[in-house]
Amino acid sequence: MPNQNNDNSLPDILELLSKEGLEGTGEALRLLLNAATVLEREKYLALLITNVISSAEDTQMASAQNHPDPLRGFSCGYSPSS
Repeated sequence: MPNQNNDNSLPDILELLSKEGLEGTGEALRLLLNAATVLEREKYLALLITNVISSAEDTQMASAQNHPDPLRGFSCGYSPSS
């Protein structure tokens, strides 16, 4: 049986089919579906991470715009009492 933990799924599948013929079709299909699932999961996680980072950056920018530094404009950092 081919190694299931490497990234060479297609060569493994082809080797399996060439050695076992039609009897290896079930295992080959399983390996192919596993490889497709891994690729889809990686694609989804990359998109998810990109969206989370973008959302965090947007939130940080909005927070900075809505809450300006109260000591801005005072060179010594002193704010007179009101």
